[in-house]
Amino acid sequence: ILRASPERTSDGGVCLQVFAMEPPARHLEYGVGKSVWTNSWEGEVDFDWRNVFGGGESIGVLVRRGTKDPSPSVRFRYGDDKFGLEGGYDVEIFSDFLGDTPTDEDKESKETATSDLFADNASDNRPERDPLLNRRGATFRLRNPISPAIITNSVGSASLERTTTSKGCHESIGSATLTIGPFRRILPMDALSSVSTTFTGGTRFQGAEVSEDSTDTQKGTATRLPFSASQFLPYSSASATTRQILPIFVSSRNNDERPITLALQHTITGSTPNLPRHEARAMGNSAQIRGASPDGPVTSAVKGTTEIRVPVAVPHLGGGTIVFFGDWFFVQKDMSSPFYSKSSIGLGLRKSLQGLPLKYDLCYSSEGKFKAMFGLGPDFSA
Repeated sequence: ILRASPERTSDGGVCLQVFAMEPPARHLEYGVGKSVWTNSWEGEVDFDWRNVFGGGESIGVLVRRGTKDPSPSVRFRYGDDKFGLEGGYDVEIFSDFLGDTPTDEDKESKETATSDLFADNASDNRPERDPLLNRRGATFRLRNPISPAIITNSVGSASLERTTTSKGCHESIGSATLTIGPFRRILPMDALSSVSTTFTGGTRFQGAEVSEDSTDTQKGTATRLPFSASQFLPYSSASATTRQILPIFVSSRNNDERPITLALQHTITGSTPNLPRHEARAMGNSAQIRGASPDGPVTSAVKGTTEIRVPVAVPHLGGGTIVFFGDWFFVQKDMSSPFYSKSSIGLGLRKSLQGLPLKYDLCYSSEGKFKAMFGLGPDFSA
């Protein structure tokens, strides 16, 4: 809005004139975030062009790259508000760098089981011997495929992708995902609560395997299998997340003062056998807690976070927040492995500078290690 001014008319009424300008149709934004695949920091540039043909269409390009990534991750998207449904649709073509490098735990297990690796041909496809390089494919996404009169928020999508390993092996994956929620509720005393769920089903099509020359156990060559020997490996996964924000103390002297709040977040995730390797690694990265060492790929996880957020004001520095937190998880590497747990406690500081939300945490984990962590982005909310 450029200007809004009331003017008196000749009949004694008031005429309100509003002068407004439509925001620019093209936007270029940049930022820093963490990759769900590699769990490393990467810079990103996002170009968005809205109302391209005058009917609400949008075109976008997103480029992300980490400092140690040999290639960037690129996404092209086209969206429209109309597709016979209220929410519209999006079409996305992507090429993601996966960086499926072995973790320290993988390297240790490899060193202690060298004889088993070379004795059993089935171990030739272990992740540390043939890391994933990238995934390429396309996603078609429907916004509110279920009527909002039945479910307020829902997103359905279908994806086709192909992964490539360092030895040239390929795997095709088809999947469909339905996300329901978040369902938000306002509780007594201005508390907030939300619940969201995601269901995924798909299948892996393996059309190549790695065979090794007996004279050279360090190199493998990709050999195409006949179609009759190919495998269809169906899989599914599901997750649910709940969040609660509970004010526990509000100053009666100043209604504008931010309250001390108790923030809770719990997530449960599970999958069936044959979960794609990069999806298992993304699940492990999502389950990671503050102060603990990375755990690599997992197939099932239960994670909880509790925070007490205390707003503070420092002269000449402005307002911020001190956070006392405790994290924990139970995870399972694969279907044949037992569950194990980790936990951490710590103290954090939150401060926004020039609109950029900064985080600094000091943690002590159940592994007996102190760790300082720096991050970007706001804390979770309901």
